Order: sequence, then structure tokens, then C-alpha cells
Amino acid sequence: MKISNININISPNVLFHILSILVMSSILLPFNFRPYIIAIFGIGVILHIIANRRAWDKGFFIVNSSIFLVLVISLLYSADFHYGLKKLGTMLPLLVFPFLFSFLIKNNDLTMYVRENHFRIVIFFPIFVLIFNSVFFSWFVLTEFTFSETIKHYAYLVDNKLGDYNIHSIYLSCHIGISILILGFYILDDRFKTIQKIFWFVLICFLLMFLIILNKKGPVLSLLITLLGLIIFLKRRKVVLFYSAILILIMSISTIAIISDADRVQRYRELLEINYSEHTGGLDSTSIRLSIYQCALNLFKSNPIFGVGVGDTKDKLLNCYNESGYDDRFTIEAYNTHNQYLSVLLSSGLIALIVIVGMYFKLLQYSVRNSNIMLFIFLCFYLVEMLTENLLERQDGVFYFSFFICFSQLLNTPKK
Repeated sequence: MKISNININISPNVLFHILSILVMSSILLPFNFRPYIIAIFGIGVILHIIANRRAWDKGFFIVNSSIFLVLVISLLYSADFHYGLKKLGTMLPLLVFPFLFSFLIKNNDLTMYVRENHFRIVIFFPIFVLIFNSVFFSWFVLTEFTFSETIKHYAYLVDNKLGDYNIHSIYLSCHIGISILILGFYILDDRFKTIQKIFWFVLICFLLMFLIILNKKGPVLSLLITLLGLIIFLKRRKVVLFYSAILILIMSISTIAIISDADRVQRYRELLEINYSEHTGGLDSTSIRLSIYQCALNLFKSNPIFGVGVGDTKDKLLNCYNESGYDDRFTIEAYNTHNQYLSVLLSSGLIALIVIVGMYFKLLQYSVRNSNIMLFIFLCFYLVEMLTENLLERQDGVFYFSFFICFSQLLNTPKK
């Protein structure tokens, strides 16, 4: 393409291809590199837009950035404007990626290219995730800890001992879950050879091993529910059999791993035995969440229509923890709502939650109607995970959520 007087020998589609891989490689880069990656991706897309002169798809932008737009409105009536602005800064990918992709979604040439070459783009993500885990797990074993110590404390180590590469173990588990689903998606593709599919299945086994080692209930349950959703909604016999096999494999390995370790047994037993105490705020991770939910819902009842404002959720929750006599760890850790839907309800009210849930349900319905399995995978996994985490309020979650949801919509049939 030619822009002004500068000749660029790389085609716009190949440029998008390279930039998409760059976005997915961010897990291998220091945390503070991520804004630069978004900037580079944005510049590349702008060059693509200039070269192709495509129209802006306003509907795509509104649907995919709806949660950010709603929170911006709630910022206007927040007492702590500075904190609200900082929080929205973290969530900026929810605005940037939908805006950039809204200029690409009507580009039939690009959508056709992505439909034909998405494997050569998306397959890099599970590879990068596996490299991240393998390299740092090996590093811990070779430098500071024994193999068994690394297994036992791996979740803590990746969260605290990697410096600029630190990543919360829950979000690393989410990346692993998504990677397993991506590899499963390509194993079902008849275009690939048996030897390739065997290799990807081996990768799934290694990723599953790291998922079990990290021992995070939420991502494991999100993965299982997504697999169940694929079995229910995708009627093809081959798909049902394969995902049923993966579901059984994961449940079997998880069960063996859980019952062989007392700590794991206790973590999953929490789902069935909730030791709730009103004055301590709960005794385990599940009960802690229930205590947080009680505070959040009480605050919502006082501000049901518009919420308390995105800038005031933190202070309101901390005040509630103190007034309810919860354990000091609630205020020391400054626990958020640990539920993205509840966070929206608290910050922006019931109308906002209805709008956002409606938008994402529309996307989910659209993915089923158009047999866009990849979009279904990303939506189902992340929307389930949002039941236990504020996924969109941390860079490790919102960055990949926004990119993957927007990218996978390019796999829909090109518009005429």
C-alpha cells in the first residue's frame, strides 16, 4: 500500500496478522510494555484504515464498548473522580479495541483473510502461555526451590516473585483455560493433519497440568461450564464427542489432583461447606466472597437505579466492611466485589447491568446463530469467570478479553 509518499511493501492484512500476534505475545513481555503494544497495534490499524478507507461500524463499537461507556457516565456523579478516572484508565482496552476493530469489521478483504488464516494468528496464544509457564516454572526449580516446593507454591510465586512479569494466578489460569479451548477448537478442524492434532493434544495436557498446579477454582469451573456449553449448543456429533472427552479428561485429572492433596481438597470443599460468620466476614475464600456480596448488595439497595458511581465503589465497600465488623483483612486487602456483574450493579445501577448483560447475551446468541465457535468460546468462558472475578478491572483480564472478543467477530461471514 501507499500512504502519502511512503511505500510500504507489507500488505494491510499481513500487517494486521503480525500486530495481532504482537498483542498475544504481551504475556511474555514486562507488564509495563502493554500500553506500548496497544499503541503499536493502534497505529497499525490506523494505517490499515487509511489504506482501505473503510466506514466506521457504530453498532459494533457501541455493543463491544457498552460497559466502558456506562461506567464513564457513572464517573460524572462519583465523589472520588480521581480514583474513578484511574479505574477507567485500567479498563481502557474496552474502549480502544472496539473502536479500532469497528473500522475493520466491514472490511470484507480482511475478514476473509482472517477466516482463512486465523489459525496462524490465534495458535500463538496457547504457545506463548505454555512458554511463559514452562520457562518460569523451570526457573524457580533451577534457582531457588525444589520441584515439589515449586508445585506447591507456584500460584504465589507467579504473583509475587517475577518482578515486572508478575501475573495474578487467577488470570494466568484464565489464559490457560482459554488456551486449552483454542487448541481443542483446532483439533476439530479437518484441515489439519493427525500429527498436528496429536501435538496440540500434548500441549493441552501440559497446559492442564499447569492449570491443576495453580489450583484456582474459578477458571477450572469456567472451563468445565464452557465445555458443557459447547456440548449443548453445538449439535455436531464430532464436536459433542470430542468436547465430552475433554470434559471427562479434565474432570478426571482434576479429581485425582484434588484428592491427592489435602489443601486442594479443602479449597474445593469450600464450595459445598460454607463457613460463614457475619462478624468475621467469613473463614475461607468462598465465604469471603459471600461476605463481600452481602456488603455490595446492601449498598446497591441504597442506590438501585444509578449506583454509587465508579469512583466511589472502593470507599463504600471499605466503609461497609468496617461497619459490619468484618475481619481486618477485608480492609487491608481492600477486597473488590469479586463479581463483575455485581461491580457494575454497585457502580452504575440496575439499568446499566441490564444493558450490559443484554449486549453480551446478544453477542452470545449471535455466535450460536452464526456457528462462530471461537466467539462462543471466548464469551462463555469470560462471562462465567466474571461471576467470581472483576475480570475487566485488571489489565491481565481486560486486555485479552477485549481483544479476543473483537478479533473473533472477524470470523463471521463478511458483509456484502
